[in-house]
Amino acid sequence: MTENLALVLPFAGAGLAAIAALIADGLGRHRVGAVLTSVLLLAASVGAGAAALSSALGLVWQSFFVGAGYSGAVCVIFLLGAASTFALSDVVEPRTGALPALIALASIASAGLACASDRVMILILLEAVAVLGYAIVSAAGTPQAAEAAMKFFVQGTIATAVYLLALAARVAAGASLTGVDAIKAPISNAAVATVSSALVLVALSYKLGAFPFHAWAPDAYDTAPPEGAAFLSSATKIAAFAALFGLLTSVSEPGFVEAQVRILVVAVATGSIIFGNLAGLAQRRYGRMLAFSGIAQVGYGLIAVATGNGRALLLFVVGYAVAVSGAFLTSAAVRARRPDWDGTIAGLAGLAREAPVVSLALSVLLFSMTGIPPLLGFWGKFLVFLNAASTDLLWLVIIALLGSVVSFGYYGRVMRVMYFEEPEEATGEEPESPDAPADSGAVVRTLTELAVVALAVIVVAAGAYLLVFGLVPVVGGGEAYGVLQLLPFGQ
Repeated sequence: MTENLALVLPFAGAGLAAIAALIADGLGRHRVGAVLTSVLLLAASVGAGAAALSSALGLVWQSFFVGAGYSGAVCVIFLLGAASTFALSDVVEPRTGALPALIALASIASAGLACASDRVMILILLEAVAVLGYAIVSAAGTPQAAEAAMKFFVQGTIATAVYLLALAARVAAGASLTGVDAIKAPISNAAVATVSSALVLVALSYKLGAFPFHAWAPDAYDTAPPEGAAFLSSATKIAAFAALFGLLTSVSEPGFVEAQVRILVVAVATGSIIFGNLAGLAQRRYGRMLAFSGIAQVGYGLIAVATGNGRALLLFVVGYAVAVSGAFLTSAAVRARRPDWDGTIAGLAGLAREAPVVSLALSVLLFSMTGIPPLLGFWGKFLVFLNAASTDLLWLVIIALLGSVVSFGYYGRVMRVMYFEEPEEATGEEPESPDAPADSGAVVRTLTELAVVALAVIVVAAGAYLLVFGLVPVVGGGEAYGVLQLLPFGQ
């Protein structure tokens, strides 16, 4: 009981963060709620990190594998949740006062999804993440955000129905749905097994925003609050990738994905890379550009799923998650400086002269997503592409490399506008929150920019560490079931 209690303490910390944020929001103390949420989420991440460094892996409530190195992924999710809410730690508009609580609750659901060992529990947590996602998008309080949330809801409902069909197929074949042994138990009927796995791929491709199941993503990321978009594009994708990897790969044959399903994974990956990068070139709005970029990045992650390499997948998605969080938080920093910013890339003109540090940090994050060495994003792509090239997917690696080159077209446009174009004259005054002190806008801007810079430093430091010490994970031991099957690390 004591060991299980220690393993679930990070989840409890996030739960307390959500409760504190809701109480503060009800009392109208939005700043207090945001600060408490950030502190408690950071404390939860420390607890998850302590579990990651231990050698014990525990099965909690017969549904979640936590502890040991595997909880490193959970730790990252908590940290990203904390970083997303940290940007709100001073002044929050009344209509977004519940956003810290929504992010904290989504952290719990995402972490549970990454650790789940039960197909029914995965269904419940997928729906929890989805419902919270709809609320996070609509928290912006604009008609556009409400419309995007509705599109997100309709397509998310379809994805849930598809996953339920996958479960029904397993039940029809006589397979159990619950328990640790059942989640990986093979189905005797090969055709039903293939159909079930294909339906799982479709359902989770919706959650990931992969092509051609991506229609909700551009509007959702463009209209959601920047902090919410940062969380949705990072932590929830880590969790969805974890679930997809665990459901499609075999424990008895590590790295094995059923041949017919592997073809579908490769097809979705190819379409996502090509469509995401080409569509990204045509975008003029910053949020939509990051959304289409995310579609391409999901394609790179699906290459790791096709090759069955959990380590490559984890390194890649964590590197992308850190970078894209900083990229979305940059839009919050820009809006704090330029309240009349219309969300376009052209509206970033001259930002480098006005805010050189945050512009440099954003450039580092965009370089990382492109895959420029020796940043963290490069090492994630390198490991994914190296494993794929050693199989029969060299042709897909070539497409992915070309896609990375194309991606620099839209990432580079952002940097060109920031550094080489002149800004338009300001047309409005910065609005102030009615309960905020006169200098609160400057404090919000400073805190948000510090969050962006911190994430850029992580990208640089982690990339430098891997350059010096190599791709050797430092988290310790134990056998791991887990959806990413990362342990033992020493092998």
